[in-house]
Amino acid sequence: MSDPSPNALGRLRMARRFAAPRDRVFEAWTRPDEFRQWWPPDRYTIPEARMDVAVGGRYQITMQQQDGGLQYLTGRYLEVRPRERLVMTWSLAGTQTNDWYEALVSVDLEPIGRGH
Repeated sequence: MSDPSPNALGRLRMARRFAAPRDRVFEAWTRPDEFRQWWPPDRYTIPEARMDVAVGGRYQITMQQQDGGLQYLTGRYLEVRPRERLVMTWSLAGTQTNDWYEALVSVDLEPIGRGH
């Protein structure tokens, strides 16, 4: 089996359920103080998060490792529908990242059962 091309397209689909209204989940993705609380992987902190949540707006999330190394998650919002959908580019660069890439991320918020 050969290695995939660096330009190969892949798709990852994940589904999560939250006992929270869609407004609250949307805010967790779009408000820097909210995002900083849940996003960082183990052994990371987020010293800075900037978000201009509008079509064409940009975001930058600075993630700091325990050893002080920094990684930057950056991108641009392509679609913003409050309570329903976010589509954004997604790039990661920094001290532990060898390759630059840009992905497309879609976040769809759908009520389940009596969800809001």
